[in-house]
Amino acid sequence: MSRPRLLLLFLAFLLLNAAGDWALPLIDRDEPRFAEASREMLQRHDFVVPYFNNEFRFDKPPLIYWLQEAAYKLFGQNEFSARLPSGLCGALATVVIALWGAQLYDSRTGWRAALIFGLCIQTIVHTHAAVADMAMVAASTASAWAGWNWLTSPNRRIPWWLAFWTLLAVGFLAKGPIAWIPIGMAAWTAPSLHRDKRPTPLQWLLGPILMLALVGIWGIPAMIRTHGQFAVVGLGKHVVMRSVSPLEGHGGKTGLSYLLTFPYYLLTLWFSFFPWSLWLPPAIAALWCRRKQWTPQETYLISGVLLVFGIFTLSWTKLPHYTLPAFPFLALLLAASWPPPPPPPFPRGPPRTAPGPSSAGPPPAWPPAPSWSPSSSSPSSAPYSSPRRCTIRPPNICRHEWNSPPSATRSPASSGSSGKKSTASRPA
Repeated sequence: MSRPRLLLLFLAFLLLNAAGDWALPLIDRDEPRFAEASREMLQRHDFVVPYFNNEFRFDKPPLIYWLQEAAYKLFGQNEFSARLPSGLCGALATVVIALWGAQLYDSRTGWRAALIFGLCIQTIVHTHAAVADMAMVAASTASAWAGWNWLTSPNRRIPWWLAFWTLLAVGFLAKGPIAWIPIGMAAWTAPSLHRDKRPTPLQWLLGPILMLALVGIWGIPAMIRTHGQFAVVGLGKHVVMRSVSPLEGHGGKTGLSYLLTFPYYLLTLWFSFFPWSLWLPPAIAALWCRRKQWTPQETYLISGVLLVFGIFTLSWTKLPHYTLPAFPFLALLLAASWPPPPPPPFPRGPPRTAPGPSSAGPPPAWPPAPSWSPSSSSPSSAPYSSPRRCTIRPPNICRHEWNSPPSATRSPASSGSSGKKSTASRPA
């Protein structure tokens, strides 16, 4: 996939994601809080601990605030700047999906997967929102791509290993531990690979150490300045408590209502992934029918979908956009199952060759001559009866005798040599 086309894809989705961001005021309760926390970070020149109304804000890690602060410096403090990082991350995610799809299948599948992800309802909504979700999705998708190459590229394993664990750290700084889904995908798929191609145990041991060290560059100062409250509130309340109890009223409050919410994401997927959700049932059915013949890349992508949907189905707190990290994997699977384009309606001729002497003789005629002879007694064997009309006519046969059976043709002997009209066939 060429760089100009990737640049065109990135710019097209960046313009689509940024369109109208300046016209709509900040809505809901999350957009104003993120935007205000970023403004206060810029005002305080404090890049470690975010504040909201001069109080600590432990809801999310700092990556989204850093990105919004950079946009404020470039374009001023307004709605467009607050939403620009989400649109930028969404465009980057589509480029990563296009590259990954071209690597797994072909360039057509990569382009189709990028369009499927970038044009579904949930992606469009969140690329126009001043929240942290698209930054996490972009980092998670890029780390999943790097993890696949880490598993399957022995010659370049170290660079992909570094990219994999570094992007996992970036994803954590965007929205917390949910960005670590690609670790489970790699662990799920690695046993299905050949033993000689699997990552070494040392790489599995050093990878999390590298990831936690990168997170600790920000996390340790933040913990020291807040006396550990960033972990208590950010991880304890917004991750652990969100999983075991309905936070802010999003989810079932009793055991029965919790069980009734199990199919929640199967229902919301129809709207979140629309219009491409209409093509999901046949694709899922086809994958299920050949579940014992899944390729390694299908196993890798399906594991990501199952992990995301499984974790949030078991969680007590439920919101429709929680499954957004699985949409890149769904887009790749759906694009790969898309039927191939139909063949051209007319066959093409043989490729042209440069003129010149050749010892192989003249090239074969095109189109080939019809397999028909004047002695054929079947009218259907004539070339005019075939769907494709042939312009080659046998010599010495007039058009009147062309479609007539041999028994009805007249020879010069039967008509006489004097040219007189025969009266044998006249009625009495």
